[in-house]
Amino acid sequence: MPNVSIIVPIYNSEDYLVECLDSLINQSLQEIEIILINDGSSDNSGRICNQYAKNDNRVRVIHKKNEGVSIARNTGISIARGNWITFVDSDDWIDIKMCELAYETSIQENADFIFCNNFCNYPTKEIEMTMFDDDKKTFSGNDIKELQLLIIDSLRLGVNFVSNLTFPWGKFIKRETLKKLKNNLFPPELKWGEDQLFNLNFLQETNKAIYVNKKLYHYRLHGDSLSTAFCSDRLDICNKYIKLLWEFIEQNYKGDKEFVTAFNARIYYITIFLIRVYFCHKDNKAPIFKRIKELDMLLKSEPYITALSSIDMKCYKTRKKIFLFFARNRISPALFLLGLVNDF
Repeated sequence: MPNVSIIVPIYNSEDYLVECLDSLINQSLQEIEIILINDGSSDNSGRICNQYAKNDNRVRVIHKKNEGVSIARNTGISIARGNWITFVDSDDWIDIKMCELAYETSIQENADFIFCNNFCNYPTKEIEMTMFDDDKKTFSGNDIKELQLLIIDSLRLGVNFVSNLTFPWGKFIKRETLKKLKNNLFPPELKWGEDQLFNLNFLQETNKAIYVNKKLYHYRLHGDSLSTAFCSDRLDICNKYIKLLWEFIEQNYKGDKEFVTAFNARIYYITIFLIRVYFCHKDNKAPIFKRIKELDMLLKSEPYITALSSIDMKCYKTRKKIFLFFARNRISPALFLLGLVNDF
């Protein structure tokens, strides 16, 4: 039985896939399995996967119709045999010692969950991301709640900091922990935010988590990202995510003021996100007056009204305070102009 199962959902990633897979097959920890879920790719990704499987018996390939990244990851989880599971996106790559260091830490600490830092790799630069200054940090009991709050509201770590806790990668999860989730894996109905809900749910079943202050994951940022591409149903997707997030809070932390505050902050982020990648996106061909009207209707609806009016402005910089003022007062044309110049 392998010590670690690496699950890679793949869709049309031929430009980056070789670099990703080379970083996996060359891991210093040899007792691994690499599960490649080819989610209906129309490029050469499937053939690349087959070639790696032919050359290395640790590589398993599943070819399936395109159903989205949630079902792809859930498929990988269902066939994984390793004691530990980690996810790697097909356009990213990992440090050669990542699996070894995480596995050794899991044995030493008897933990359910290991997570590390990452690099953000842009086409022309690389940025180091560090969540905590400690060399190693243990989370258990009520500390787990703090990790969940960080997933919902990354401002708890500082203005404009985006914690990688919101993503599925850069983490090692005990397979026994995932078995407890049953139907709370990656929600297949979502194309955005599914990873945050998954992370919240598995942390709910986690007794002990260990943070390792090493940058072991390379997160590639490029113009082909699904999260920033225009989707005509983006508004519906975000509202489904909001509904599922509130259901999680109601089921596990009903009445908890910290989670309500974090939820309100998440609504603020989503409002900015929607203005950038939906209302003001260059590929949105709807007439401008219709987009502004739709934005105005959104700001007049719940939970946006309550959330935006409840946020404490003190933790925001001037530009975001201006955005929040316009949003609270539903001055939609001004918000639309800010979105066009990406000035918040």
